[in-house]
Amino acid sequence: MIEIEFNEPFKSACECCNDETTALTRLVKKNGDAYAVYYGYFVEAHRDQGMTGIISLGAWGEGTFPTDRIAVGFVMWVEPEDYQVRLINAAETPWGDAEILGRKLTWEEAQDHPDIDEVFQMMDEIVDKDPEVRSFFGRSLVH
Repeated sequence: MIEIEFNEPFKSACECCNDETTALTRLVKKNGDAYAVYYGYFVEAHRDQGMTGIISLGAWGEGTFPTDRIAVGFVMWVEPEDYQVRLINAAETPWGDAEILGRKLTWEEAQDHPDIDEVFQMMDEIVDKDPEVRSFFGRSLVH
């Protein structure tokens, strides 16, 4: 069972338009153990750009190291009938320098990684359970 810890989002002003931005930090547990972290970022005035995010998957418990994790970057948006995700280079996300997230995969590496199905399952969980993401997209999402 996957559980997400919802920390209070960080709000700030967009550099280009001064509208509200939202940055999310979420810890994900699987069967009660730390399993992943994801960050998301979106701007209310730039809904057409969707949400940029990164998922760091791997060992997050005590005594683990960034080398125990991989990080996958993505952009998520909504189409009329479904949500869509495009993998991007993790190093090019706003968290590209965060060493704690582990090795940043390129989109090519990510799509062929043995854990990519778990990454996509995590994206489904984000869509299903994260109230900030659901609110940003403004309606019920289907996957």
